[in-house]
Amino acid sequence: MANIKTDNFISTLEEWFKKGPVLSPRFKGGLVKYIPIINLIFGVIFILTGVTSLGFSPLALIAGVRSSGILLIGGLGLIISGVLMFMAYSKLKAGKIEGWKLLFWSTIVSIVATLLTGD
Repeated sequence: MANIKTDNFISTLEEWFKKGPVLSPRFKGGLVKYIPIINLIFGVIFILTGVTSLGFSPLALIAGVRSSGILLIGGLGLIISGVLMFMAYSKLKAGKIEGWKLLFWSTIVSIVATLLTGD
């Protein structure tokens, strides 16, 4: 059921992006080849940054900083996004569409967390 909704959402966005510039086959091939590795690197960075943010959140709360909730939301968003990136790695490496869908949802989680924190 969720996969059908994801496909509908992606097909709606696909209509918007058809109006954009066309990428060359060489560039598309480079994306498919290098995105898994870039994705893995950013997954590690997101998880480490999220865990660090969660570590500062209780300290900020004790110190009376009002933005400790923002640190918590941002940290959780980064960790969830990073985990989705890790889940996508093997599927991206194998060239499966499921990996691209996980990468898409990782980006959506990151955008929502960014909007919620006001960055």
